Amino acid sequence: MARFAKNTQVPVNQTRGEIQAIVARFGCQFDAFVDESFRSIVCFRGFGRWVRFVVPIKTKIDPQTERELWRGVLLGIKGRLVNVKDGVETFEEAFYAHLVTESGKRVYEEVKPKLMALPPGIGHNKEV
Repeated sequence: MARFAKNTQVPVNQTRGEIQAIVARFGCQFDAFVDESFRSIVCFRGFGRWVRFVVPIKTKIDPQTERELWRGVLLGIKGRLVNVKDGVETFEEAFYAHLVTESGKRVYEEVKPKLMALPPGIGHNKEV
C-alpha cells in the first residue's frame, strides 16, 4: 500500500512546526512534542480538553518514512480541527481516542480491552 506524502522532502522539524501552527490557528494551545525511543507524542489543549496524539516510531525507521509519517500526522490533526471548525463534529468526537482522562490515560487506552473483547459482528473485519 502506498504511503501518504510518498517522496516528500519536507523535513520532520518543519512538519512539526506546521503542527504547532495549525493547533494555534484553530484556537488550541500547543504544549509539547515528547520523543521516546518507540514513539513521539503531540500534546495540546483545546476546548477544555487535553489531547495526547501518539505517533508510533520504529527504532530503525529510515528518514524518508519518518518524513512521510509526520506529514500524515499533520493531515490527521488538521483534518480533525477543520471538521470541528466547520461543525461536522465536536472536538470530543474528532479527538475521542486521543483525549486524556482523569487517570492520565487516553480514552483509547481505557476502552481498548473492552473493544478487543467484543465478538466479531456486523462491520467487523477479521483480517484487520
